[in-house]
Amino acid sequence: MRFTFRSELESKPNANGYYAIFVRITQKTQGDKKPVLKRVHTDYFIQKSDWVKNSREVVRGGGVKKTHPNASVYNRKINELIYKGEEYVNNNPLASIDEVK
Repeated sequence: MRFTFRSELESKPNANGYYAIFVRITQKTQGDKKPVLKRVHTDYFIQKSDWVKNSREVVRGGGVKKTHPNASVYNRKINELIYKGEEYVNNNPLASIDEVK
């Protein structure tokens, strides 16, 4: 099984116009025709204009623009979630996507 981790912004805003930041985990196996997806929310919400699709601040995927007042905190949390997930699947080669947090 192969896992990939990537940070993303929710496609639709909440009632206040803010978008959730999450880490998308994709599990691919040889027998599956379609990969299995799981999203881990960071509990952070931002405006769409504060998001960069490919950020140098985040290891994989997008990140919060440096001009956002909490950018360093949010981007650090995104990186922690990605590293934690990668470490788990590297130490547990038979892990299923449900076990990865």
